[in-house]
Parts: sequence; C-alpha cells; structure tokens
Amino acid sequence: GRTTTGMVIACLVWLQIRPPPAALPSLPPRGVGDSSQETSLLQGDFPCVRSLIRLLDQGAAGKKALDEVLDRCSAMQNLREAILSYRRYLVAAKDEVKKAGAYRRGLEY
Repeated sequence: GRTTTGMVIACLVWLQIRPPPAALPSLPPRGVGDSSQETSLLQGDFPCVRSLIRLLDQGAAGKKALDEVLDRCSAMQNLREAILSYRRYLVAAKDEVKKAGAYRRGLEY
C-alpha cells in the first residue's frame, strides 16, 4: 500500500512538472456502465470524492488524471480495491475494538 501510494504521489508530482505526451497507450475501461455500488466504489466514486470534485475548480479533470495514474500504478496493488476491502471489513465488524483497529490501520495505510 505505501509503495503504491508513493508511486501514485510521485506520478502526480511528475505530471505537474512535466505534462505527459499527447498520445499515451490507452488502458482497458474500468467497468463503465455497471451501476452497482461496489463497481461504483471500485471506480473511486466515494461520496467524499464526489464532494471534493464539486468543491475544486478543476475537480473533474483532477479526478480523471488521478484515475489514470491509479490505473497505471496498480501492478503491485490496486489502491481502490484495498480501500474497498478495508471498508467491507469495517462494515462487517461486530466488535467495536476490531472496528477501531481496522479504522486505524486504514488511516495509516
């Protein structure tokens, strides 16, 4: 998780310093058209992300760039899947101590 997060951050910084060439090889689509909540979350469509997109001037363009970087850096680990996995665990946990531990791990992830 930390390695992939570092790769994503480095790529985003690099894109600010040096924009990509006009023609990058395209990636396969990420389940566009499926309306299930799980698929929506796997595409990074979390409520907090939607709120940020609305608040930021270039929110939609920023999310599109971030999605591209996340997809290209997901060879070691897909961060969206990891976030969703922690979310599933938190929702299913019955014990408050386990929930708190999972929440802390998720924040440190």
